[in-house]
Amino acid sequence: MNQELLGGTGTVRTKMSLREEQERAQNFLDIARAIIMVIAPDQTVTLINKQGCEILGYEEQEIVGKNWFDSFIPEQEQESLRRGFVMLMAGQTEAANDRKNAVLTKSGEKRIVAWQNALLRDESGQIIGSLSSGEDITERERASGTLRELAHRLGERVKELDCLYGISSIVETPGISLEEILQETVGLIPPAWQYPEVTWARILVEGQEYSTRNFEQGPWQQSADIVVRGQKYGTIQVGYLQEKLPRDEGPFLKEERKLLTTIAKRLGEIIERTHAQQRILQQNQFLQ
Repeated sequence: MNQELLGGTGTVRTKMSLREEQERAQNFLDIARAIIMVIAPDQTVTLINKQGCEILGYEEQEIVGKNWFDSFIPEQEQESLRRGFVMLMAGQTEAANDRKNAVLTKSGEKRIVAWQNALLRDESGQIIGSLSSGEDITERERASGTLRELAHRLGERVKELDCLYGISSIVETPGISLEEILQETVGLIPPAWQYPEVTWARILVEGQEYSTRNFEQGPWQQSADIVVRGQKYGTIQVGYLQEKLPRDEGPFLKEERKLLTTIAKRLGEIIERTHAQQRILQQNQFLQ
């Protein structure tokens, strides 16, 4: 009788200890400042902590039991992430570690999460799921993306300044002719555009053409008039050999339109100054 009671008491104590351990483990998961969850081999979520629920915007019961990839991953990323998970379940831990991907919140917002994954095994060594820890890096990624965009824009502006400075340097070359100025200017234009490797340029002045070697008329181009003393004197054209994504003006940036207009204006001034110098030279020769 006493042994039965002791046995019963031992069983109760064991269950209580197990519950306490589970509660301690759950408390640890809940205070972690990351998404912590367990995904079974069938891709369903079997456990998730409070932080994970808060980031996703769901209650725990709305997540547990759901297929992780079907319910919480953007459609365009589902296939590749499933492949990685299958490889993880095959024991290839390197396939799913140090990865970041978008997750969908209940409101439909995309959050970027960086993951670390570990395999869970039973007593016989069989894989029974993955334990995943995810850090929400959305704001960091946005800040990084903003910095990259600013750096890109700064690089583009530097290219524009190089182009304008190059034109000024050409003009200051002693004894250089207008024809030489125009031909050399054409060569400075492609490097100042977004895609220099597929950019051509052409200047048309008084029936004369000055173009880059890769010139090929196509649908992706922009142009600006070269004006001298209020009259159209010629045209400057810039184009792409390949189709590019739409931007502000076809595939071109508004900054490129501004640069093209500035170059056209600068060329108009150079031509006007060259003509004035020629007139002065002719007058001097006449007076002699």
